[in-house]
Amino acid sequence: MPALTQDRPTPLMQKRNRTLVVAAGANIFSGADVVIDNGFAKPAHVAPGLKFGGVAKHPADNRDGADGDITVEAAVECRALFVDDIATLIPENLDATAYWLDDQTVSFDPALAATHSAAGTLFQIEGQVGFFRPPVV
Repeated sequence: MPALTQDRPTPLMQKRNRTLVVAAGANIFSGADVVIDNGFAKPAHVAPGLKFGGVAKHPADNRDGADGDITVEAAVECRALFVDDIATLIPENLDATAYWLDDQTVSFDPALAATHSAAGTLFQIEGQVGFFRPPVV
């Protein structure tokens, strides 16, 4: 397809929530960042290759269940996360990639790229709160 030479209508998906099947043994708290690991939802954690699933809209406790026994509804939009070093929550880090340390905390340390999955990029700073865009997959 060639580049545009005139305006065109672009369909946009307005849906911001999706339903994910939860991994066996996972306990996801409401408000936690959720990752997709081998097709199943888990709380965000330290590991390479994880994909952002959304923010849990309700708790999902599958500690005693099998893969896919329950689901979790996840919101896919900008969300607030804690930064491990508040001194790094500065305008110079806007659009910088942050890496998950757990299901609510991130770090801008680029040395983590080899061992941690990207949680997203810093979109907005409001006081001591950072809002992050989901990573592009």
